[in-house]
Amino acid sequence: MVASVGTIIVQPPDGHMATYVTQLERLADLRPNCLLPAHGSIIDAPIEHLRFYIEHRLGREKRVVAALAQGSAPLALITQRSYEELPSALLPLAERSCLAHLIKLEEEARAELSDGQWRLRP
Repeated sequence: MVASVGTIIVQPPDGHMATYVTQLERLADLRPNCLLPAHGSIIDAPIEHLRFYIEHRLGREKRVVAALAQGSAPLALITQRSYEELPSALLPLAERSCLAHLIKLEEEARAELSDGQWRLRP
């Protein structure tokens, strides 16, 4: 669910962004004293860490929506628009999380895929 450094790649089909964010919120609501991540050291400020992860995901979703607002595009271009700060070598990894965001938006009827192009729904 979390790492002590960096963020987690939510990768479809096994990773589901809506479920991931919901579970981060559920964990925060449990008010744990610490988190024991699979990678990294013990997280002694778990609520703050979980809130950071939630805000990171919601912020990235806003960037994906903004990328879609620029016009219909294939996944690779939506990823480039949404992850401008990443070096091109990391874009294939980012593409997996971008797809998870797009699937979430599609499930919410906010985006759609047609002929290999993602776009905002009217």
